[in-house]
Amino acid sequence: MKKTKNLRSASKTMGIFPSGDSAEQAVKELSHILSDDSTRVIVVEPNDPALEAKLKNEYTHMGQAAISAHIWSAVLGVLVGVVFWAMLYYSKIPMFVHEAPTALLGSICVFLLIGVLIGCLVAYMPSGNNIIRPTKEATSNGKWVVMAYPISSREKKAAVAYFGQQNHANA
Repeated sequence: MKKTKNLRSASKTMGIFPSGDSAEQAVKELSHILSDDSTRVIVVEPNDPALEAKLKNEYTHMGQAAISAHIWSAVLGVLVGVVFWAMLYYSKIPMFVHEAPTALLGSICVFLLIGVLIGCLVAYMPSGNNIIRPTKEATSNGKWVVMAYPISSREKKAAVAYFGQQNHANA
């Protein structure tokens, strides 16, 4: 079984090509752009049986982004709940003064729920699927897809410029 390298990249770029020759030329150019690291360039051929395996990093990234969005929104929700309770408590609102523990717990729970719901909206925004869906559509239509994983802004600009030159850009 071939071991694949886990690609860690803050940004991805992809291009859709009409033939295998043009895709292979793109791989050579992009490997050079990405510090001669061909492991950060993936080619997906039309109706590729290994499509899901090649997209595994994309699914993993989406899952990590969803978990991160939920955790941060929950933490922020709890903090906002505590601040909300403190403002009302120190404003001497009777319900928040006489029933301080209950009011604190209620405030935290309400804002925690709001935070988690916001986390859902952030985690499942359509922009999170800007590689998987276009790749599946292109390969099912007989096109070749080249995905590049730049790790610096210089590499990303160069890869996007290359795809733009080829008139196949999707960033």
